Amino acid sequence: MEQLKKEIEVFVAKDGKEFLIKSECENYEKNVLEIKSNIKYFRSRCCPDLTEGRGWYRNVYFAVLAKNYCHFERALKYMIDKYKSPIEYVQGVAPMPNWSVPKECTEQEFIDMSKPKVGDYYHYSEQVFISEEKVEGMPGPIWVS
Repeated sequence: MEQLKKEIEVFVAKDGKEFLIKSECENYEKNVLEIKSNIKYFRSRCCPDLTEGRGWYRNVYFAVLAKNYCHFERALKYMIDKYKSPIEYVQGVAPMPNWSVPKECTEQEFIDMSKPKVGDYYHYSEQVFISEEKVEGMPGPIWVS
């Protein structure tokens, strides 16, 4: 048996991703990291318990890529379009918010969103990527205008 020690030159992007070729690293930093710097993350809750009025059944995590800086507004528009009325009624009598206004969260919270277990309908979470273009590592994009 032979034991060898080798040295390899590695190029490391600003986010820690490693490349063997310098031009690939530069292209990654120029294209992917620039795009990712324009993404903002939000979380909203929706689908209230209308029987007892004890919170929401769903979490919606947003990643919004917008070049005109209307990140929050696009997440809010998605909630309005999908869940309609901001007020629902517990047992048809007491008003309760139907969904919460999106609040900023971190990229890590978006990635680590609480994944539901089999039969767990109470804490269902979904990821929504709002963008005009596909981005590697993100769910399929939708566009809200």
